[in-house]
Amino acid sequence: MFRAQDVQNEIDQLEAMEIQRERLKGSPKTLTSARGAGRKRPLRTARAILVDMEPRVIDHCLQKKKKWKYDPSRAFKMEGGSGNNWAQGFLKHGENVRDSVLDLFRKEVESCDFLDSFLILESVAGGTGSGLGTYLTGELKDEYPQVCRINCLVWPHSSGEVIVQSYNTVFTMANLQEYSNALLCLSNDYAHSVCSRQEKIERPEMDDLNRVFTRDIYGGLLAPAIDSSPLQVNRAAGAVKFLCQHPSYKCLGVESAPRISQNAISFASNSWPALLKQISPNKSKREFGGVQLAQVLTLAGRDAQEYVQSPQRQVDYSSPYASTLLRFQNPMTAPLFGFDRTVSMVENSARVVAPLDVAVEKAHGMLESNAYVHQVSFFIAGQDPASQTNFFQKIVHRPWNVKGRHS
Repeated sequence: MFRAQDVQNEIDQLEAMEIQRERLKGSPKTLTSARGAGRKRPLRTARAILVDMEPRVIDHCLQKKKKWKYDPSRAFKMEGGSGNNWAQGFLKHGENVRDSVLDLFRKEVESCDFLDSFLILESVAGGTGSGLGTYLTGELKDEYPQVCRINCLVWPHSSGEVIVQSYNTVFTMANLQEYSNALLCLSNDYAHSVCSRQEKIERPEMDDLNRVFTRDIYGGLLAPAIDSSPLQVNRAAGAVKFLCQHPSYKCLGVESAPRISQNAISFASNSWPALLKQISPNKSKREFGGVQLAQVLTLAGRDAQEYVQSPQRQVDYSSPYASTLLRFQNPMTAPLFGFDRTVSMVENSARVVAPLDVAVEKAHGMLESNAYVHQVSFFIAGQDPASQTNFFQKIVHRPWNVKGRHS
């Protein structure tokens, strides 16, 4: 998402270019405005806030400029990091940086014409993304209680990235169950599988995984779409309200189609039935089992509206979900990611149960062995006894649906 003024500047530039083309052709056609003529096309500025406890990643993001950029005045960084420790990020850094970071949020919110939701991107493996990200989500709930909070949680590789990643994951999920409106779980293992098996990338890199996540998040939640019934524009907050109607079920999965090699995009010609089959909910149920509560299905591309509203769609696709919301993008919208047709699905189902169970079992085993407990105990020593007990109880109690049942 970009700031409105930058988008308007870009419109002005396009208008000025059109005027110049008409003049070169000698056309008598006149346009109403020539604002920006002769100026260099400005970079769009992302409506984003960067927060990290070490400067390396943020410095890289600020230096990397293509068609858009980050605003350096909306970045907060410190030295030292969080030591891959959830408790350090949540209990120590949270209180120390609270006022400074919330001030950045306030400035960005005040510049908005319309505030739909907060999209919070964080990793659950380390200490800053999991711990500080969870703390700031709770503060946003207090400061902006009416604004939807969507946490995009990047799960670590199951083979292991950080020795205490199971602790960090469980603490994050347990606390965000209270603070967040929706938990969109993004798996590094899944993204790596998509890149290697479906997109035929021999050695997927971080940029490749990020491209998979970006496409899923944007196509499923961020891209403005129109509900098929009733006809109304539905943004991210509306989709979350539909998906997470029960407060105990907030874990969402996301998927999109087609998934093909970049070299094959120009040759691809996918039909709607073929795309819907690729992300069939029946396939999802076979793979993950359990209940399937709700689904938001977004079709983008040529004739999307006609197909969604046609009787043939009901023949091609029968949803087993308790609730299904069909959406289509405005026909004037440019094709997503170079494809003439795309289908994106966000679902509230048992998709996330298996990796959650694995994380809980590993964390529980480490706790029984008293492994690395000292890292957490050091930061909770100043808490009252009841809070200390409740801290580790989050590992024992699972506040989410397990095998389709809420415990």
